[in-house]
Amino acid sequence: MSATFDMQQEELEVLESIYLGDDCFKQINNTTFQYKCGEDGSPKSMLLEICWGEMYPDEKPVINLNTFYNNHLDKTSKDYLCKQISEQADDMLGCAMTYTLFEWVKENLETLMGSIANNLPPPPPLISHNQFDLMASIEKKVNCVLWLAELKSTIAVQRKFRIQYNKKAPHRSAIVKWMKKFKETGSVHDKPWSGRPCVSDESVASIEESFTASPRKSVRRASLELRLPKSTVHKILRARLHT
Repeated sequence: MSATFDMQQEELEVLESIYLGDDCFKQINNTTFQYKCGEDGSPKSMLLEICWGEMYPDEKPVINLNTFYNNHLDKTSKDYLCKQISEQADDMLGCAMTYTLFEWVKENLETLMGSIANNLPPPPPLISHNQFDLMASIEKKVNCVLWLAELKSTIAVQRKFRIQYNKKAPHRSAIVKWMKKFKETGSVHDKPWSGRPCVSDESVASIEESFTASPRKSVRRASLELRLPKSTVHKILRARLHT
């Protein structure tokens, strides 16, 4: 398997975890994702679709607004929006960027739509050249947690971070802090998400018992048998049972 394929699989896992229970998010397949930004039915809303090519994230994803939901936008508006979103990806080549692009559009939706209606300047760029800002993105935090569960070493996590993102790695204390927060809350967010319960000890025990009895069982099958989200089973296996 190629390095880009491995990176896509890791990002897919992150997206499934982050957007679990979010009705605005839709996964079309393993390389195409949609997010509805703005109030449903509002002329200032849009459905953003991001599609990964074979070489993503070493190449930019395809930004698509040509969906039925966006019929209220004319071609000029769609072209402008696609250009603005695509430009945000320029500084993120080689890094997971789907979540960050969705969030940038959500946070700047009013400005983007105002730029179309009133010929105003576009919103500020998403990417700061401050390395800490880049490091602190949700995708990178989650990846650090998963790597620590797998590699058992903060030094190994830092090495993998530098190789994958070509950026200065976070301090080991930050990595340990993210792991601790994940184990306590089931999330790496600074604030708990509404509607996202913590992973219970009962769920951990049931998954451990299931895989002890059948070590070769798939995550999908365990998810069905235990009636738990697949992403929850996977997170517990990677970040709780192996720490």
